[in-house]
Amino acid sequence: MVVATPGRLIDLLERDALSLADLKYLILDEADEMMNMGFKAEIDKILTSCNKDITKMLFTATMPGDVKQIIKDYLRPDFVEIRINAEEFVNQKIDHQYLVYKQGEKLDYLKAFLSEHPDQRGIAFCRTKVAAKRLAKQLAGFEVTADALHGNLNQEMRDKVMRGFKKGRINLLVATDIAARGIDVKDLDYIIHYHMPEKSEYYTHRSGRTARAGKSGVSICLVKTEELEDIQSLESELNIQFTPLNIMLKPEQPGNLITLYMNIGFAQGFNKGNLREFMVEEAGLNQDDIQNTVVEDNRSYFDIPQKYEQQIILNLKGFKLAHRNLKITLNGENSKRNIY
Repeated sequence: MVVATPGRLIDLLERDALSLADLKYLILDEADEMMNMGFKAEIDKILTSCNKDITKMLFTATMPGDVKQIIKDYLRPDFVEIRINAEEFVNQKIDHQYLVYKQGEKLDYLKAFLSEHPDQRGIAFCRTKVAAKRLAKQLAGFEVTADALHGNLNQEMRDKVMRGFKKGRINLLVATDIAARGIDVKDLDYIIHYHMPEKSEYYTHRSGRTARAGKSGVSICLVKTEELEDIQSLESELNIQFTPLNIMLKPEQPGNLITLYMNIGFAQGFNKGNLREFMVEEAGLNQDDIQNTVVEDNRSYFDIPQKYEQQIILNLKGFKLAHRNLKITLNGENSKRNIY
């Protein structure tokens, strides 16, 4: 038995390291996802490399045009189609919940939920790679350890993140829908839809990461009031029932401002605007968090709420910019307190 990605299998075939001459069965798993990822040409090449009389099986959650074309071109005219009904497809041991948040409170509600479940593990799904990366950075230094898994990571980094998650060094995996299928991690307590899925089948695949092997789990959607109709649509399409989740936010205490000095400035191509953009992208800050920004030739400094100090340290430790080691000093050079 050979289990391979399309590209790797073709590489082996082209180097004559593998032969399909004696192949009896060919299975295309997650066929629609392979089409979405642009593997149509590779799948065509693999299928034409096989004998026509072998048994072919195709598994797919949806039936887009590319998948229908594969069926037409490569499966026998008398192929058998097996469909699983939605009510049978959704795991009955998943408790479906939703939490309504107001603008600007989404991250606070997520942190509040995580604080109530510090010893549990789960996955938070975001719709884009940028959003997943940003959310993981926003959770840096929080009491629950988080890391991101998305399509911009190379295979080595993906493996590193997954090892940490499976071994319990990471409590929360922040992921795009790349993790919604094919990843089996034991004993996940919850799934959080930080961004609502675009399709109902995506919700099914995401939620299916929990409540595996006969165990129960929780699937939580974070929604604004205007997104409640999406909850109703999922209930109707998947024959499931959602219940509201109530979490109380603790009043935020006014925090002190601290001044951070950095060894980058005009000479390194920074001005006030792109310095703030740099801190938003690489440190997970919001634009409004960065105040009183000053940029000089080889130095810049700005004020931030003290609560973000640890978040910045963890996100920027070891960061290099044009072969220059980024150094951050707290409250001025005279304090001699280098963060790193």
